[in-house]
Amino acid sequence: MKLRPKKIRLFAVILSMVMLFCSIPGVSTNAAEQELAVDELIAAQKQAVEANEILMQYFFAEGWVLEYPDYFGGCYIEDNILHIILVEPTTEELKNLEAILSDYENAIIFEYGSCSQASIQDYADSTAAELKELGLRVTHWYVEVETGNVIIGVVSNDIDSANVKVAEIQNYTFRSSTPKIVIEEGEYTSAATDPVIGGSAILIGTSSRSAGTCGYYEGNKALVTCGHGNTTYSASPTAPPLSFHN
Repeated sequence: MKLRPKKIRLFAVILSMVMLFCSIPGVSTNAAEQELAVDELIAAQKQAVEANEILMQYFFAEGWVLEYPDYFGGCYIEDNILHIILVEPTTEELKNLEAILSDYENAIIFEYGSCSQASIQDYADSTAAELKELGLRVTHWYVEVETGNVIIGVVSNDIDSANVKVAEIQNYTFRSSTPKIVIEEGEYTSAATDPVIGGSAILIGTSSRSAGTCGYYEGNKALVTCGHGNTTYSASPTAPPLSFHN
C-alpha cells in the first residue's frame, strides 16, 4: 500500500467538546465539580482555541473548504498550547501562518512532521479497508495526531491476525515517513435500552444541553456538543436527566 497525497475533508468543530458516555456523573456534587473544572479548562485554553479557530478560518479563506493543505500535518492542544504540525511548508506559507497567528505567539508551537494529515488519514482508511476485506472485524480506526500513529481497533479474537497482517503491510510499505500502525482491542456495542441520539437532552447539575453528533472518539463511545453548554453560565434545570447504557 502506498501513501498518496490525497486530501481529506476539513473537519473543523469550533468550541466543541467530546464527552465520553461513561464520564457523565450522576451525583449533583460531582457534576458541580465537573462544571467548575470545565470552566477552568476553557479559560486556560482560551488562547489556544482562538488560535485554532483563526487557523481554520484562514484555510477556509484560502479555498480549503473541504480539504486541508498538503503542508498541514494536524494540530492538537496540550498543556494549553496549540501544537501545529507542518510538513515541508514553503517560506511564504510559514510566514503567512506566523502573520495570522502573531497575536498568539505564547499559545502556539510549530512542529514539523513527515506526513500530511491527509496522507496519514488515507493510509488509515486504506489499511482498515484491507483488514476488513480479509474478514477481520474492525471496530474503529483513527489518526493519533500527537504521535502520527494510525490506531485500528479489532475484536479481541482478531488481534493476533490483525498484527500479523499489519506487520506485512508495514514491511512492504516501509519508508522513514510511513506511519506506525497500532492494533488495539475494540468491541461492538449492542443496542441500548435508552439510546443516545442527536438531540437527546443532557443534564449535568444545573447545566443542560443536547447531544450533537454521536459516534466514537479514539475507540470510545462519545458525542460532540457545544463547549459552553457545560459551563455554569448556561444553567437551565428544565431538561430531564439522561441515563447512559453501555
